[in-house]
Amino acid sequence: MTVLPSVTCPGCGARAMTLARRLSMGPLVDHECKVCGRILTVTFWRWAIVSIPLYVTVFALLVVYPEYALAIAPGGLLAALALTPFVPLTERRD
Repeated sequence: MTVLPSVTCPGCGARAMTLARRLSMGPLVDHECKVCGRILTVTFWRWAIVSIPLYVTVFALLVVYPEYALAIAPGGLLAALALTPFVPLTERRD
């Protein structure tokens, strides 16, 4: 089975978490690798450059076209899935 690079632990190389858990990560939300126990995070600037324009676009579309919310929300989720590989996991440094 191929492991997605966006959920691969940079330390041990194994699948660190589920994709759903990976999508919940941000610069202030860390998760532990389920194999080696390292604390993993994402860097703020890479996350901000990728995520903030996505969130602003989805929010603006929901404000302008609220009647299409059932179509816009899944589109935002698909965009987040597509952009996840551009924000790699890193080991948290204390």
